Amino acid sequence: MVNEKKKDEVAPETPAEEQRIDDAISAVDELKDTLTSNLANATAEVEELHVEADEAEAKLSAKDEKIKDLEKKLEDATAQAADKEAKLKEIEKARIVSTRVRFLQENRISRSTEENLLKQAEKCAEMSEEEFDAYTSDLLDIKDTILSQFQDAEKEAEKEEELDATVDEIKAADEETAASVEEVDEKLKKILSDEGLLGITDSSPKQTSAEESEEEETSTEEESSEDSEEAAEKEIASEKKDYAALLISCFSDEVTE
Repeated sequence: MVNEKKKDEVAPETPAEEQRIDDAISAVDELKDTLTSNLANATAEVEELHVEADEAEAKLSAKDEKIKDLEKKLEDATAQAADKEAKLKEIEKARIVSTRVRFLQENRISRSTEENLLKQAEKCAEMSEEEFDAYTSDLLDIKDTILSQFQDAEKEAEKEEELDATVDEIKAADEETAASVEEVDEKLKKILSDEGLLGITDSSPKQTSAEESEEEETSTEEESSEDSEEAAEKEIASEKKDYAALLISCFSDEVTE
């Protein structure tokens, strides 16, 4: 009991100790207030950060939507650009084909039928400039060769016509000569008849034999001339057929392809 009483008894505090205790309590209260204020401020800041984060997330989401929209627009623009480029290529190709076909037609080296001309145009469309130049150069060479051959054939035909005219002139001259000879022969016969020598001398048979020989020679020459003329006509006709066949083969599908 004595010990318990001693424990319950507290030594009286001095004013200095009480002051220190009050100061400590005040400091703790002040620290508590400061911490509470700081916590409140921190909580407010966290709230603000959450709000800012939400706003930022909303902005980011909006930006994502804009980015997706821009990507879609970019895809559409790219597709449109590709379509326009393809159309421009088609237009350019059509222009080149039109120019090349016009060149072929102006130089008379294009195919004759519409179907074959379309095939020729399609072939020319796939050619480079160098290939098209070589292609048209070959066609022009073939055309010049054929025209030259036709011109030669025309010259030969003109020569044949001149020869025919000369032959006709010779025939006319022969006919005039034969008429003159016949007239002289008639006069000679008349003279001999008037003199009473017709049938007595041998001159008349000899003359007749000479005339027959001359007539046979003239007939042979005429036949030979006719044969030569006929052979020349056949040769010209054959050459014309050959030239026509060559022209057809040169401008047929097999050659121009």
